[in-house]
Formats: sequence, C-alpha cells, structure tokens
Amino acid sequence: MGMNNLGLNFTAVDFETASFEPASVCAVGLVKVRDGVVAERASWFVQPPTGTSIHDFDPQQMAKHGIGPQDVADAATWEQSLARIQEFAGSDVLVAHDASFAQKILEQASSYSGLATTPLTWRCSMNLAQRMLDLPVAGLEAAAASLGVTDIDHEELSAEAEMTAQVVLSIAQQFEMSSIDELWPAKTPANRRNFRLRADNAAHGQQTGPDPAHPLFGQHVAILEEPEKISLLEAEELITEFGGIFENSITPETTMRVLSEAEARSPEAALHYGGEEQQIQLLGEEEFLHLLDPNSAMPAEDHEAAQRKPRAPELGALFQSPPAPRQTAISEEAFVADAPVHAIEHPNYQEHEKLQRSIRVGGGALLIVVAVAMLVLGIATIGQGDVVIGLFCLVVMAMAGLFSFKLFQRPLKW
Repeated sequence: MGMNNLGLNFTAVDFETASFEPASVCAVGLVKVRDGVVAERASWFVQPPTGTSIHDFDPQQMAKHGIGPQDVADAATWEQSLARIQEFAGSDVLVAHDASFAQKILEQASSYSGLATTPLTWRCSMNLAQRMLDLPVAGLEAAAASLGVTDIDHEELSAEAEMTAQVVLSIAQQFEMSSIDELWPAKTPANRRNFRLRADNAAHGQQTGPDPAHPLFGQHVAILEEPEKISLLEAEELITEFGGIFENSITPETTMRVLSEAEARSPEAALHYGGEEQQIQLLGEEEFLHLLDPNSAMPAEDHEAAQRKPRAPELGALFQSPPAPRQTAISEEAFVADAPVHAIEHPNYQEHEKLQRSIRVGGGALLIVVAVAMLVLGIATIGQGDVVIGLFCLVVMAMAGLFSFKLFQRPLKW
C-alpha cells in the first residue's frame, strides 16, 4: 500500500497467548514502518513462560490462532524473544491494537521469567480507530474492513501486526498526517486540565517516554466508569504513556483503581473487587488527574463544587505509596462502615477461571475413581494368577493417579 507519510516511523507488534493468562505468550509478530512504508517483518513461535504442555494451552485460544504445544516445543524462549523484540524495534514507538493488553503481555511474560524490561513507548491503534473513524466497534478486523485493508496474508504469524500497521497508515493517509505526534497528539481539551508535564518535557527536549519514577509507571490501573473530566480513551492513552497498564475491570494484577464521584462517596464497595489478599490503591478522579499533572491546581469552580459535594476522605492518603498486589488484605476499617454496597460486575475472565477450575477438579475426581477401580481390579486379577492383566491394571491406576494429581494441582495456583 503506497503512502506519502514521510517521517511516519514505528513498529507494529502483535502477541498470541496459549491461554487467557497474559504471561502465556506463544507467538510474536512484528512489522517495521519507515517513512510510511512497511520496511521489514519478523515473526516466530515462543515457548510460553507458563508452560508448554497441552494442559497449558486453552482450547479456545488454540482454535483462535491454531498454535499448539507441537509448534512451540523447540521455539525461542521468552528471554530470547524479548531481546529480539528490543533489537528489532530499537527506539521505535510500539503500536498495537489494544496497546494496554499488549504491554501487559510483555511485562507479565517478563516478570514470570524473572526478566527486567526497559521503558517502552506504546500507542494504541484501537483508540486511534475509535477516535478518527467513529466506529461503534473498533476491533482490528472491523477497523481494517472500514479502511479497505484486505491485502493481508493471514497464514503469516505477523498478519495481525501487518494489519495494525496498515490501519495506522491508512488513517494517516486519509487524514493527511505524517507523524506519530499528529496521530496521537498530546491531550489539551478545553475546560479540562492542561497536562503540562509532557508539554514542558517536549519544549525542553526531554525524553517523553515513560518515566520509571512516575507514580503510574508499572501500575495496573482499573477504571470501570467514564470519568467526568477526561474521556475513558484519553485516560487509557495517558496511563499507557506514563508506563502504566489500563484495565477496564478488576483483575488479580490490579494495583490502582480510579473511582467515580459516586463511588468515592462509598469507597468500601471497592473492597468487594479483587482477591482477599489483594491490595488496591484507591484514587478519586481529582487525585488521578493530579498524578497526570502534579503541577496543576484544581480549577476554582471544580474546587468549589467539590466542597459542596459529600465526598470520602482523600483516598490517596489511605495508601501513601503504591502497594504491591497480593501482599496484605485491604482493611474494612479504612472505610465508612454503614455506607451502601454497590452491585458488582465480575470480569469475564474470572468466570472463565472458575469454569476451568471446576472442570479440572471434576476431571481429577473422576480419575481418582478410575485409579481406585484399577487398583482393586489389578490386585484381584493378580490374586487369580493373571499377572500380566493385573500389572496392566496397576499401570493404568498409576497413570490415572498422576493425571488426577496434575489436574488438582492447577487450581491450587489460582
């Protein structure tokens, strides 16, 4: 696809995962764009850090991408893959369709493997498509179809990275844009905070990539409701730009949650999100926006309005520093005891995990029954003098016991 987008340089990235665990990356696709033209492609299978056996691959994911244990048996490790990604992309901005999830995959696979990651700058083509094309659903295939992007070889592992790159290039051509900054401009909406920090950095020639010292860097930030002073899309892009990971539901990795004004008046409802040993830092919207621009003061009209509203105490003061997840439980004493509890909408992935756990436990119980039956039959058969059949029954008993142990072992890790 010919493009007149000189200066438009980036690397599109796509990951496939073996299961619904972000750390289970099993394939990487990369496409490098130089001066608005696809210049290089790379793709390879990856040994998932979470395991390479059939039990580590979810049937739904295998049906989606067609990758199984046989494909990754001799593949590159994640350590090798991370080095290869960094070498391929260099200093490029990384573009992904749902960049927050792609970033989550890279960081969790690295954390699972005990690897440190360097700060990377991400941009989201899904947000770009929603913003520029006004699509009700901005999935990759829907965005590509609306732009007439069809010349993609779907047999290649890099197909979705290629499609991501072509979506960005098509939007750039349609709206006559020729740089990353034009496609993803810094947010300065009217009647909203002016996020001067990034603007000042750019003006002084400082690096505008994620700062590891920023309070949002490395945090998993959940926002469940549309904020009043900034759109959800803007919030996601800003969290990503500051090195955080945006989440639209509470997950086991969530470390921060931004509350709406209604939720801020009864923050104890947030106790019912997350696991019993999970600690989540709660922020009101004003506190969250202050993290984005610590130099800005609350507008006078907002300050007066906030004074008139019944609000919870400053929620950020409850947790002076960002806590690590899964260390200590949130104490209900930190909140008002008599405030109403909001209804809870559980994330789909949690329901999936519960279903998987039930299947494993049920299968393990069935295998135990088979093992006991084989043990009884084997002993009885040997007692009758048929040693071969008896030994066969004992072997089957041992195998059933082993598989039941593995099935029972998985739920204990949740």
